[in-house]
Amino acid sequence: MDVKAYTATAIGSLPYQEPEKALQLIWQYLPDIPHWPQLPQRGNQEHFVYQYLYPLVELDILEQSSNGKMRLNSGSPKWEEQLTWFYSRYLEAEETDDLQVFATPRESAAGFYAFLEDIDSKGTRQAKMLKGQISGPLTVSLYLFDQDGKPAYYQPQMRDVLVKTLTMQARWQARELSARGLPAVIFVDDPGVYAVGSSAFVAVNRQDVIDVFTEMVAEIKKDARMVGVHSCAGVDWSIFTEAGFDIISFDADLYFDSLLVNAADIKKFLEQGGYLAWGGIPTTDKVFTTDKYRLADLWEEQKRKLVKQGISEDLLKQVLVTPSCGAGTLSYEAAERIYALNYDLSGYLQESN
Repeated sequence: MDVKAYTATAIGSLPYQEPEKALQLIWQYLPDIPHWPQLPQRGNQEHFVYQYLYPLVELDILEQSSNGKMRLNSGSPKWEEQLTWFYSRYLEAEETDDLQVFATPRESAAGFYAFLEDIDSKGTRQAKMLKGQISGPLTVSLYLFDQDGKPAYYQPQMRDVLVKTLTMQARWQARELSARGLPAVIFVDDPGVYAVGSSAFVAVNRQDVIDVFTEMVAEIKKDARMVGVHSCAGVDWSIFTEAGFDIISFDADLYFDSLLVNAADIKKFLEQGGYLAWGGIPTTDKVFTTDKYRLADLWEEQKRKLVKQGISEDLLKQVLVTPSCGAGTLSYEAAERIYALNYDLSGYLQESN
């Protein structure tokens, strides 16, 4: 990765309804790896799960209610025909290398289009990479239900449709970003991985999840330089190391100890050139009662714990600095404090290490 240790980036969502303020914040505080802003306050069209699924609404595979929520349309008498049409469209996109049919429409990703237009107008400034993000397949497939209340995850064909849709969306993003002259890094945001091993989701098979992620990473890398993953939960991090991700983003504020459980896997991951995105900036009210010095102390404390697990300090320079999660549900004041503190901590760690 052509960036310094402790370079700042962020998860993706911000609380603004219009993209201009979001872009100003991003370019000011994430100059090296800016991301396009997800804007969930605009309504359900930019909901974390729904935002990337509009191509399936167009095909009538998902139906959208008046309040913007979506569900599987598997009760439709034309269901099989709709699935056939999806796979035909998918195979055509693969064969022609034309991803536009899976593009996120402007009305569900105002921040993405504004980000591209801003770059086209003003250039990429000092940026080294451009970051995109997409919802993860486990979260999406556990969140979407059919008319009988059955999650999409437990319907293998529908799960496959969702994985392919999300993957093509990620590739389309990466291609659009790369066309602006810098490499793209795409993050798959999937807090739903907490379901693996949970007694509430006994049918969620660990190897199946790894296989899905492995497929996604390989496909997205056709258009992205790197593929990261973010999960703001205490999960089995070895799922991500085995799936071939290049960057693992974790909530160091609340779930750092879960990383220690997989220390041997994390060590191997770093030795193979992987990066950690240390989500040490709280996305709670704690952000108003801390500063860069306290957060730097927290990083040093957590780094010592990782070193005790056999991970060398040199490997722990393969670290980015991020907030612990997205800021889309927070106040403007909180989001701005988080991004400023993230930037300050990044600079402080770069100067002191």
